[in-house]
Parts: sequence; C-alpha cells; structure tokens
Amino acid sequence: MNIRESVCRLGVLGVMVGWLAGCGSIDSMRESRPDAGDRLEYLNERYQQLMVQGRTCLELEDVASPMVDCQRLLREAERLHVEYPRNPEVLYFNALLSHAAGRGDKAQFFLDQMSIGPSHPPEAFVLRSQLALEEGNTTLARNVLERGMLLHPNYAGLYEGLAAVGYVEGRYDDAEQQLTLASRLGAPAWRVEYHRGLINEAQGHLANACRQFDASLARRQDHQPARAHLLRLATAGHCRGDALKAAAGGMRISS
Repeated sequence: MNIRESVCRLGVLGVMVGWLAGCGSIDSMRESRPDAGDRLEYLNERYQQLMVQGRTCLELEDVASPMVDCQRLLREAERLHVEYPRNPEVLYFNALLSHAAGRGDKAQFFLDQMSIGPSHPPEAFVLRSQLALEEGNTTLARNVLERGMLLHPNYAGLYEGLAAVGYVEGRYDDAEQQLTLASRLGAPAWRVEYHRGLINEAQGHLANACRQFDASLARRQDHQPARAHLLRLATAGHCRGDALKAAAGGMRISS
C-alpha cells in the first residue's frame, strides 16, 4: 500500500492511537530511513495514530497535546518538501497536514505546486474541493472534482466530493446519484449511509435519516457525527424504536 492509499483510509471527509513519537524518534528515523517514501510513510503512520485517537490538530489541552505533535509532523513534512519540492506525495501530505492544522492557505499553496497529470493524487483533488467548499465556492469545488475524474474516473472519493457539493448547493437528487456511484466504486458503506442521512435530514425525511444514521453507526460505532445526529433526531421524537439507546451506544433502533 502506498502513502496515498494509506492516508486516504482516514483522510477524505476529514475521519481522524497513541502518543506520537518525540523529536528524537523523528531524528532517528530520518537517519535510518533517508528515502523520501520511507520517511513519508513513517510520518503518515504517526498522523494516523493521532487521527484514530479522535482528536484534531487544532486541540491544545496540555503540554503533551496532539497539537504539539502535529506541529512536529508539520515541520518534518516541510523539511521533506525542501528536499523534494516536486514530489507529488510530499506535496499532498504537506497540504493534508496544513489543512488539519487549520492552515487552509498553506494547504492551497502546496496543492497549487502540484502539476496536474497522471501522478497527481486523486485525494489532492478532493482536498482542494474541500478548501473551495470551506470558502463557499461550490463552482470551483465542482470544477476541481470534475478535472480529477478525467484522470481518475474510478476513484470513489471524487464522487463523494461531488455529493458534498450537491448537498451544499441543495441539489439533493444529484448528491444521491453521486453517492450511489461512490458506493459502487467502493466507498465505505458507513460513510455513504451517513451522508445519505444528512441528505434525508436536509429534505425533512427524518425517519429515513434516522435509519441511515443508525445503519452508519452500526458499521462504525466510533463515528461521533452519526451518533450526534441520531441523538438529536431521537430526542426530538423523529426516530422509532430504541434510538436513544443506539445513540448512547446501546441497542440499534428498529427500522
């Protein structure tokens, strides 16, 4: 599995165990594994550990905060960029970390350095579209994703990205169609169900939204956004069965 595939397992719609290695460990890694690919893989492993912990790079609770580790990873990733300024995977990883740390401007800078071509990672198109959506530019987000499809027509994340654009624009039928395509191309079922829950909720189809959030939560019990939506709908009386127990981590609701 290459670095992009590994990053993508936790990175498309933003889904983020243990304390990260210290500066000494990174220094040792750099000396023992000088190859760019090896170093990038090492840094990605540490990044995934942080994301699996369910915390973001923006948190700063104490001296041993993940924020400290994110900044350390960022510095090392930027060092790699200095050494390998045109490496697309190095550029993408720098963009990913910058976005996770709330530096959308830096993320965009790294993405803009990437030449669009066969070596351009499909995840980079998804991340660029996310930046555009955060700026409220749905037209740019859609154009970026459609360009990505020309190079990577079978990459599910691009279709999930288009579904997100359709959702933001209120084009719910289009969003549903894109999710269907994403599912056929291998998008995780829990994520597709969660997004369908959002679409149903936005349309006022609240019983269907409950079922989608419940199904997502059953597949991915640590997915807090699905739990939060299910809890809110259940508390308001829109779900049937033991919705509150499901949202609290107990039984699933009945369909």
